[in-house]
Amino acid sequence: MGYRPSSRNSHIAVVKFTETVMGEDYSICMDRMRRKRHRAVYDRTGFISKSEAHNVVTKASILIQKVKNRINP
Repeated sequence: MGYRPSSRNSHIAVVKFTETVMGEDYSICMDRMRRKRHRAVYDRTGFISKSEAHNVVTKASILIQKVKNRINP
């Protein structure tokens, strides 16, 4: 679709774009994981459980497939 996030706040730009294109269900999950990632990387206080990691990988796989289907219908 030609969109590209700027180098500043790029993760939140991707979340907002995902909400616009894919719907709120995906953006809520992605935003939650974005916040946890931020805490884990920058604050070193975040913790992501094994089940959360599994769930987000599953959702990401579904999202990737939906994006592929939009690109190559």
